[in-house]
Amino acid sequence: MSILTTVLGTISAPLTEYIKGKQRKEELQNAVTQRKIELVSTIQSHKALWELEQVKSGNTSWKDEYVTVLFSIPAILCFVNPDVVQEGFTVLQASPEWYQYSFLTVMLAAVGIKMTSGLFKLFKRSK
Repeated sequence: MSILTTVLGTISAPLTEYIKGKQRKEELQNAVTQRKIELVSTIQSHKALWELEQVKSGNTSWKDEYVTVLFSIPAILCFVNPDVVQEGFTVLQASPEWYQYSFLTVMLAAVGIKMTSGLFKLFKRSK
């Protein structure tokens, strides 16, 4: 029986280590997955809090009205003096690209639109 015990012990020791290694790897993968879930949850929570703050500050803000007036001026002037509007847009189009993007970012931020980078790509494709 001693030989059988020795042989089984010799075979079972590496097998036991292999199984323990697999278990440790699985535990590590589970821990990583759990941490990813926690991070996603935290990110979503922060985004929700940020959007709530934006809504709260929007109740007392005049930015939306400013942007509305600013974008209404060229439309109204088209009925009064279309040449002035066309000249203005020509001059704006000749302005530096950094200014155009900055202006667009400020206007979108004023009304809470967060897709600025996607719009930049859209404008670059249309040129």
